[in-house]
Amino acid sequence: RDYLIFLALKCGADMFKLHGPGKVDLPWIRDSNLVQRLFNARTGMPLIDAAIREMAVTGFMSNRARQFVASYIILELRLDWRIGAELFECLLVDYDVCANWGNWMRAAGVSGQGFGNGGSRWFDLAEERNRFDARGEYVRLWLPELQQVPLERLHAPWTMTREEQDATKLRLGADYPIPPSTPSKLTLEGSVSAEQAAPAR
Repeated sequence: RDYLIFLALKCGADMFKLHGPGKVDLPWIRDSNLVQRLFNARTGMPLIDAAIREMAVTGFMSNRARQFVASYIILELRLDWRIGAELFECLLVDYDVCANWGNWMRAAGVSGQGFGNGGSRWFDLAEERNRFDARGEYVRLWLPELQQVPLERLHAPWTMTREEQDATKLRLGADYPIPPSTPSKLTLEGSVSAEQAAPAR
């Protein structure tokens, strides 16, 4: 945190600007519907939604979850990175302005520090599922609407057939949203490998 305090002093107000102190021009988007879904923890990506709901209820999110949520927002949705910083600012009980905005700025690759633009590494949510929630306990805890979804479909509920939806009393698009097309959506479906899906910066 000491480093981030000094970084904030160095960057000043540029830390809160879209292009950051590095003046890096990246293709960020603004999508009000997607932002609302993100803030309501209804992106359609179970691991992301579970992490955000945990933060909304408890004020806590694990360090690992903070990293894969940031990766999803920055590298997959390509939303204005400050939206993620604002979300964490609103909900984390351990919020600190220097740590929060400094880490988001660095993850977005706009800090202008070090070699190149830096930026977040991609966290493939299929890999995170295997490492973080292989038995589905975390997702089931925070997403009660997915309680009856079988484990093999739990992290990719949009792959369920109509018959499977009827059996689990879950109607996709109504009870739980279908996620936008992103690299992790493809890897969770098993349609491509992580190497094939990895987003370019």
